[in-house]
Amino acid sequence: MDTLWRMANVSHVELRDLALHGGDEYTLDIATCTSVRLERVQLLYGGAEALRAVNCSELEMGNSRAAHALNFGLRIVGCQNCRIHHSMIEQIAMFGGMGKSGDEQYNGVVLNGTNSIFEYNSVRYTGYLGIRVEGANIIRYNEVSYFNSVKVDGGGIYCWRSNGSTIIGNVVLHGEGSTAGIAWSGTATHGIYIDDNSENIVVRDNTVGYTSESGIFLHNTRNVEVVNNTIFAAHEYGILLADDNLGTYNVEASVIENNQIFQLGGDATGLRVSSSLSGASFLQGLGTLRNNAWCNPTTDINVWLRYQPNGTNYDNGLSLPQWQALSGHDAGSTECALTYPPYVESGAAGSNQIANSTLDSNINGWIRWPEANGALAHDTRMGGSLRFTPLTATQEVLAYHPIGAVTGGQVYRVGFRGVTDGTGTSVAINLSQHGPDYGWLTVPQRVILTATERDMVLYFVPNSSYPTGRLNFILSAGAAPIWLDNIEVATVTAAPLRYEDVARFEVNATNSTRTFTLDLAYMDPRGNPYAAGISITLQPYTSIILLRDMPVTTAALNGRVAVQGMSSAPPLNVTVMQNGTHVYSGQVTPNASGMFQMTGLPTGTLSVRIKHPQRLAVAQTITLPHTGVIDFGLLRAGDVNDDNQITLVDFSLLIGTFNRRTGDTGFDPRADLNGDGAITLVDFSLLAGNFNQVGQ
Repeated sequence: MDTLWRMANVSHVELRDLALHGGDEYTLDIATCTSVRLERVQLLYGGAEALRAVNCSELEMGNSRAAHALNFGLRIVGCQNCRIHHSMIEQIAMFGGMGKSGDEQYNGVVLNGTNSIFEYNSVRYTGYLGIRVEGANIIRYNEVSYFNSVKVDGGGIYCWRSNGSTIIGNVVLHGEGSTAGIAWSGTATHGIYIDDNSENIVVRDNTVGYTSESGIFLHNTRNVEVVNNTIFAAHEYGILLADDNLGTYNVEASVIENNQIFQLGGDATGLRVSSSLSGASFLQGLGTLRNNAWCNPTTDINVWLRYQPNGTNYDNGLSLPQWQALSGHDAGSTECALTYPPYVESGAAGSNQIANSTLDSNINGWIRWPEANGALAHDTRMGGSLRFTPLTATQEVLAYHPIGAVTGGQVYRVGFRGVTDGTGTSVAINLSQHGPDYGWLTVPQRVILTATERDMVLYFVPNSSYPTGRLNFILSAGAAPIWLDNIEVATVTAAPLRYEDVARFEVNATNSTRTFTLDLAYMDPRGNPYAAGISITLQPYTSIILLRDMPVTTAALNGRVAVQGMSSAPPLNVTVMQNGTHVYSGQVTPNASGMFQMTGLPTGTLSVRIKHPQRLAVAQTITLPHTGVIDFGLLRAGDVNDDNQITLVDFSLLIGTFNRRTGDTGFDPRADLNGDGAITLVDFSLLAGNFNQVGQ
């Protein structure tokens, strides 16, 4: 049937405890309704849409599930005063080519209308947008994850031409995007995406993590508040502000305040501000930016600014002090409290491939290009150095030195001491061919030299081998002179620094509080300390970013574990033995990918056991130090009484509390195996699937 169930011109209707399967077009289609309630309803396997509701008021959907539809989960259009709550929308439009054509398809939820509330829901695994908001509605306290799985150029929560919506307290994770069938290499996937001609939007107290482009994107918007948000591991930009000819607004009258952003790597920038329409004057119309924490401990570049002054193109990376001086924005904002090398080295480095490294008496071997645009000279500053000065205000200039053969895929460490005069100079550095095509072997990385001498270390991995390479220092036209000394290019054995090496990202995407204990001392991105052994309680739909003083230690265990039946891993009990002697008992909390790290462990052979009170234990014998990730496998659900076996005792405990939920008399939380606050067939299925099994 095209439509499994259609209702039109109805009021005061309740659907409860129903499972609807199928419908080639719609599983449930409601038109022109008042006071329709869906309670504990499952809408499954729709050929196109699980639920379409048009021109409804006071529609309520609670404790329900829409799953496995090929184009839409919920499409609520032209509706007012509706409420969708405590429901699951998952596995929507996950098959490329099986949904409908056009920009507005493949979405988990579309909420169009006014004065509606979407709260305490989980929207997981969608082909395109997680939640699309049009009109003036409230999106609060939801988990949105694994979106843009089939299409690109979208977000977990997305507004287009919306006026007056509020997006508050949501957790948005894992927007990695798909590169299938598109004409560019990026995926343009953003956590919260406020798009063309949206205005009067509040984006407050949200958590965004693991997105392939930006955490929060304001595109051709006006009067948008972005306040008190936490962004972790946005691959390119923490917050992106941009205008272009696709909209009529110029990213104006924004409030960007008290946000906390943590990223790693030289290609990740906390803030990007871009205008393809105007010169520097657009900065004055941005609004208010202040008291933000831009934290990338591996780079100097906190802000990337692009605009078109006088027909030219300004496109440059800036440190926070440079951005503050240039724009007048971000008073009270901070850089990262810690710094880390972008790679972790092991073993001895190769020999220096720069013959005249110390520059004590001359600058032999160093060349400038174009010759008319730059000057190189020996200087006594820093006990002997290379002084590099641009001579024109119209073209960039290079200072370079041959480094011999370059091997593709090999890690090269580039070190030097640098200084400049004034407020700071941005320098781009890369490796390239030394003729005849002079092609780049690595993408340039930027550092900011200041009036204080300091040692810089960068790492490059050439994309291909070449018999003769060179090291380039690149200055923009009109930049201030710089001085360079102790220049080194050497091969090293090293691995990129990972988020789990240095940071602990704890998220509570539930409507209950969550408490965990710190195994080590940490600090947050602003430098506030957290002592080892203290307990931290996360309120519902909140998160915290904690940083270690040092990256990976020689006795660190990097592990991975899967927790069956739960969307986010709870704290797990860990016991470590060595030669029959107990060396550690405590808890770890894996991140959203199941990764965890334990540091301060003794080297050598260890027996590690991991247990959750409702799941069977896993154990392994390992040897530290270990450079990779150790996979401990699956913690299987069903151990209701925590005796490490799943028997009739567990079955009896679950049956005794079946169909009860939090607050009901006789509710036993031990039998709530999936953590949703209710004992249902889901919990029964988890236990039954592991019946008669024993843990390690």
